[in-house]
Amino acid sequence: MSIELETPIKILVKRRAALGDVVMTTGLVREIFKHYRGNVSITMETDFGLVYKNNPYITDLKNWGQCRPVDYDVVYNLDDAYELNPKNHFVDSMFYRVFGIDMFTKNRAPDLHADSYDRNTVDHDLESFGSFFAVHMRQWYWPLKNITIETWQDILEQVFEQHSDHKLLCVGGSTDLVLDHPLAIDVRSRYTPQQLAYLFNKAKCFVGIDSAPFQIAGASDTHIIALLTHNPPEYIMPQRHFDPTWNWTAVQASIDCVGCNVRQIRPIREIACEKNDFPCNRSWNTAHIAKVIIEQLKKN
Repeated sequence: MSIELETPIKILVKRRAALGDVVMTTGLVREIFKHYRGNVSITMETDFGLVYKNNPYITDLKNWGQCRPVDYDVVYNLDDAYELNPKNHFVDSMFYRVFGIDMFTKNRAPDLHADSYDRNTVDHDLESFGSFFAVHMRQWYWPLKNITIETWQDILEQVFEQHSDHKLLCVGGSTDLVLDHPLAIDVRSRYTPQQLAYLFNKAKCFVGIDSAPFQIAGASDTHIIALLTHNPPEYIMPQRHFDPTWNWTAVQASIDCVGCNVRQIRPIREIACEKNDFPCNRSWNTAHIAKVIIEQLKKN
């Protein structure tokens, strides 16, 4: 059974921000394209268009506010999809808005596309890196996810005591933390999302909180070690290879209020700390985290 379409269906997909959230939309755009067997014209409207560089599934890319919904046959607005429905996986809430219950048949992995320039850029750097693991030590205006530098130092010093044969690549943006250590290499702000995903494929593992580099790591096959505060792992860990448990380890903060995201006022755009000063940033079993990292570094 088939249908004749003389003009492809024009679809607008909208997600304004943030960078990690836009990365989460990439699998959805791919599945929309495949759902219509390519007989569709997809425009992506976002503040973070760099995420869609090289993307083969979109026809056009627009900055936020440039599109008129009336110019499209179908509009999928993904803003507040998970913010209004936090008792699901974030990506699932986006997919449900488009596919309904059929979302469970879809590949919900994110999708970034490195071109030859991206690969050559990273391959050139890899020659000097040797064996490495990547860490994102977030430091941003929203304090919830800002794990203290003292915590990071404690974790990584334990790792280096047993594994001085691996470099540490500090990823993220210019405001994020970098470790002052002979084995640490600062690559913050060096790579595009596509280059970073390609880089992570070469890493022994990625370590970080649920932020943009974390979601980009979900577009690779590397093992992800997540340090989680307000989000339970079943709602945020990348879903790859049709398996929501594939190749990750989640460590939650050692505090009774962990996972508070589901208790926030909807739509959830900021977190109101139940203890006022975000003690989850400082509440970690650092020996356990170091052990998890060491186990990954031991693997071939």
